Amino acid sequence: MEDREFHFACAALDDHQSLIAAGKTQRWEVVKWAFILNVALAAATVALNDADAGLLLFELAVAVALGAALLVIYYNKRLTNMRNDALITQEFIASKKIDIEKITGKAPKRVTWHNDWGELVAFAIMLFFSIIPAWVVASAILLKNSVGADLKLHPK
Repeated sequence: MEDREFHFACAALDDHQSLIAAGKTQRWEVVKWAFILNVALAAATVALNDADAGLLLFELAVAVALGAALLVIYYNKRLTNMRNDALITQEFIASKKIDIEKITGKAPKRVTWHNDWGELVAFAIMLFFSIIPAWVVASAILLKNSVGADLKLHPK
């Protein structure tokens, strides 16, 4: 392999690694901000103390979590594509008689969206839990209003 080709292949792999790291950061940022926004929606529900507003803000929290999940899926697809693009460069290097498996400890292989399965499960759990504060607050307000209405209808 010519020295220039090797340096170019190394630079291409480095670019892919940088893009993969950026994609993983983007996924985390989406989940983090969805969680923060949903907690803020629960706080807004407490401040408003209105059953209709509480239900609307809970529905908005669900929409935020679903939107975040769709963005995580999108970013994960981009990560999978970037990893498979890096595979092309690794195969080129391997074709030039450089033992990538000896260097990295594993053979280059094509990946699917399952590659980050553990992180995706954690993100899904976090997004599910992000709607719980809004649900608890909205339910408490609805319960308080219905119990208060019952007490007014049936005075002692």
